[in-house]
Amino acid sequence: MALIKCGECGRDISNTAKACPQCGAKIKKSVSPIVAVFIVGMGACIIYGVINGNQQQQDKRDTETARAAALTPEQQAQESAARLKRGAQLTAGARGAWIIKHAAKDPEAFELRSAVVKSAGATCYEYRAKNSYGAVLPGEAVLSPTGRMYVKEQDEGAFARVWNKECTVAGGDEVAPVIKQQGILDK
Repeated sequence: MALIKCGECGRDISNTAKACPQCGAKIKKSVSPIVAVFIVGMGACIIYGVINGNQQQQDKRDTETARAAALTPEQQAQESAARLKRGAQLTAGARGAWIIKHAAKDPEAFELRSAVVKSAGATCYEYRAKNSYGAVLPGEAVLSPTGRMYVKEQDEGAFARVWNKECTVAGGDEVAPVIKQQGILDK
């Protein structure tokens, strides 16, 4: 037990006292220097991160603006058409996941594990769903670029051909997190 001075009356009191026994003034606990330095350091790191992150975002916007300004009208039209096509592919991929879920024996037990939209327009799905006996099993499906759905459990031969052609190539956009986040499967 160490003695400290009361800030009000100046008498010696215990450093564990909550109030001065002489005058009743509450004792203010000071923050240790190590804790104060830690808090200031963390605050500085957070401020630096926010400023640096904002600067990186601004740099990306500036670079994209300069790149877009340098495009010819033909290139701008091509980029716009490519964005529209990709948007339609992503929308079709989300719609396909919804169709698979609602065709399942128990739609509430359906879990979309992966939905990859390939550059050619096919969407490759991996999911888990209940069968007629109540067991939850993995499943796979492909939405072809032409809009036809192939489900492994129903179209074994055709599914294998389409899966091998469309889904075994590298690349594509994983859209399952976006589909889940936007609640598309619940609509």
